[in-house]
Amino acid sequence: MTNSEIIAKFNETHEAFILYIDSLAEAEFLHSHNNEKWNAGQQMNHIGVSLGALKKGMSLPNIALKMTFGITKEPTKSYEEVVKKYTDRLKEPYDISGSKFDPEPMAFSDKTAAIDRFNSTKDKLLKAYQKFSDSDAEKYVLPHPLIGKLSMKEFMLFNIFHVQHHHKRTQEYLESFTK
Repeated sequence: MTNSEIIAKFNETHEAFILYIDSLAEAEFLHSHNNEKWNAGQQMNHIGVSLGALKKGMSLPNIALKMTFGITKEPTKSYEEVVKKYTDRLKEPYDISGSKFDPEPMAFSDKTAAIDRFNSTKDKLLKAYQKFSDSDAEKYVLPHPLIGKLSMKEFMLFNIFHVQHHHKRTQEYLESFTK
């Protein structure tokens, strides 16, 4: 995928997720599957925090990225390869509790403000990504907390899947609520 194709798909998937979250009534928004899984607000916060961390990294000057994280000469992984790496890792034990990626519960009254923050962060991330040429997006890397270093392009591919993954989880958890 080219950068422009990635940006279009990224926008499409994130907008679909946020429209879904925005459509939820209070009981749906706050529902936690078996009181064990994140509710819709927590799912949104998790994605938002993830996007914020990536935006921060992508906003660094290229020289800082190179000096801090290095560059890769490895071929860029395809969308399918990035997804496989992540889903394989999810099969292993991991714990994000207590980390910034483990979202706190959110009040329904905070939903609109949280959606606004989510959209603002998404837009700032896209602006940061657009500074990279196709070749730079494949060269500069940032660390992912579960799957190691990814190029900027791979990170964007990951986030296309990541939001779809959490969108699907939210829908699945709500199926048990509505039945």
